[in-house]
Amino acid sequence: MSLTGWYSEKLEQCEENIDFLTDSLIIDINEQLVSQMIAQGLKRSDLAKKMNVSKSYITKCLRGNVNFTVKTLAGFAKALNCDISMDIKLKDNTRLLSKKACNS
Repeated sequence: MSLTGWYSEKLEQCEENIDFLTDSLIIDINEQLVSQMIAQGLKRSDLAKKMNVSKSYITKCLRGNVNFTVKTLAGFAKALNCDISMDIKLKDNTRLLSKKACNS
C-alpha cells in the first residue's frame, strides 16, 4: 500500500471517531472565536470581563481543553455580540426518503 493510500485510510478511520469529530468541532469554534476577538480588538481579559469569568478560563477554552456546552457557546456569542448557527446535515448531501416513499 502506498503512503497516500495508507494516509487516506487512516484519515477515513479518524473521521468516524467521535473524539476526532469533537476535537475538529472545538478547533473550528475556537478559530471563529479568536477571529471575532481579533476583529473586535478584544484580549482574553476583555472577554473574561464581559463573560464574568476568569482570564484563565478563557485561555483554557481557547486552547481546546473544554468540551463546550451550549450555554458556554451562548455566553461567548453574547460577549462578542455575535449570533450562533449550526447545521446538521448528511455528509454526502443525499436526500432522505420519507417514510411513505420507503414503504412504496
